Amino acid sequence: MLKTVAIVGRPNVGKSRLFNALLKKRMAIVHDQPGVTRDPNAAELAPGLTLVDTGGWGLSQIKNISRESDALAEAVENQVDIAIQAAEEILFVVDGRTGLTSLDEQIAQKLRSYKDKVTLIINKIDEEKTEFDEGEFLKMGFPHWQVVSAEHGRGIEGVRNTLLKSAPATALKPDILAKRPALAIIGRPNVGKSSLMNALLKQNRVIVSPVSGTTRDPVAVDLDYKGKATKVYQFKLVDTAGLRHRTKVSSSVEVFSQMRAREVLEKTDVAVLIVDALDGITSQDKQLAGDIQKAGKPIVIVVNKWDMAGAQFAGGNKIEGYETLQEFEADCRKNIEEALFFTAQAPIVFISAKEGTNLEKVLREVQLIEGKQDATFSTPEVNKTLDKLIWKNVPRNATGKVFRVYYATQTGTRPYYFKLFCNQIEGVNDSFKRYLARGFSEQFDVGGCPIFFTFVSKPKRVFKSGALKHNLNRKRKGLH
Repeated sequence: MLKTVAIVGRPNVGKSRLFNALLKKRMAIVHDQPGVTRDPNAAELAPGLTLVDTGGWGLSQIKNISRESDALAEAVENQVDIAIQAAEEILFVVDGRTGLTSLDEQIAQKLRSYKDKVTLIINKIDEEKTEFDEGEFLKMGFPHWQVVSAEHGRGIEGVRNTLLKSAPATALKPDILAKRPALAIIGRPNVGKSSLMNALLKQNRVIVSPVSGTTRDPVAVDLDYKGKATKVYQFKLVDTAGLRHRTKVSSSVEVFSQMRAREVLEKTDVAVLIVDALDGITSQDKQLAGDIQKAGKPIVIVVNKWDMAGAQFAGGNKIEGYETLQEFEADCRKNIEEALFFTAQAPIVFISAKEGTNLEKVLREVQLIEGKQDATFSTPEVNKTLDKLIWKNVPRNATGKVFRVYYATQTGTRPYYFKLFCNQIEGVNDSFKRYLARGFSEQFDVGGCPIFFTFVSKPKRVFKSGALKHNLNRKRKGLH
């Protein structure tokens, strides 16, 4: 048995701050600007007990607020309604300093049919002497209530302990829950990340909008995808905010969002990089692939909106320069491999998130690449592979000295690390490292998994003084 607790309330009453305080870590973006939280953001408070932070209900009714569209505000409220219906307990957050507002009363009216599972949280009461009208909140009729300051931690332990007492006694053990590999969906804004997540979950779990930057908090949810032949793929699915170039981040909220997305990347097991079928590989796609590579995460490249490419050929309006969709696909694959050459033969899957095409193929590739991250290779295998690769491509330094490897061994997994003991390191550059990584990837069948090399050169003899050099010469001649 699993249990969900939803945190609801109007914008800017401190829901995300309460969410972070209860979890004792920064999971949700906190900002004074109303409307920062949009998608429900879920995290485990205890085994079997999930806490859900929701967007502010009533965003469309707030005057003088910067919002992209009324449709987006409506989508946020729809997500709040879904969270309320799905939750076993509800924390209804109000601002104790501001007092009861018409929006609070509207939400209270919505929650009265769930009265038995609602706890009223009067937030922003930082000290006992802080004045507030307790009675005006209690007249809403919710029998369970607590006074807290999410920002300063006042009353938080009481709320947490109450929730933990209601945690399911038959919840799964933590070691079982932790076995789901984390799958991060990465991509520049508006390439279809949230659409893919909803298609995999087979529900509108994440807001989909043509407005760039709709997703801000990383959204994590368990995925149990039933494929063909009763196959079930299980992952912890993470949709992140669309990652932009740092120079294009326009607000402090977006700065926090970008930081959080990169934190998620550090903790994920496999990254899916989504690119647009008709846009091709952009400089930003290259940057994101590089970020994934630097983080040491394996990568599956997903080409989305393939239905749009197919529609052009089906309608008789061919893409310029191509006679068939198959010809366009082959060239598209070639261009991706050339542009993202540093990803070491990452698998490429063409999909349509909108139509649900090839979704199981994406998960199959993710599962395959996840299973390849823990392989160990014998030292003889490693050295034999190196000998072949170096024989074909021998680096030299500026003086013409030939590069030689005396011995090499594997030193780590997730990502793969190899240490090479050699006669010099001057002739080793990034191009040569990528050449070795590609060779290892082919030899050991770990395409898409990052491979890193550490080169250790033979130490040089250095004489620190003439006296030391003289004494060493005397020693060689047997004079000591």
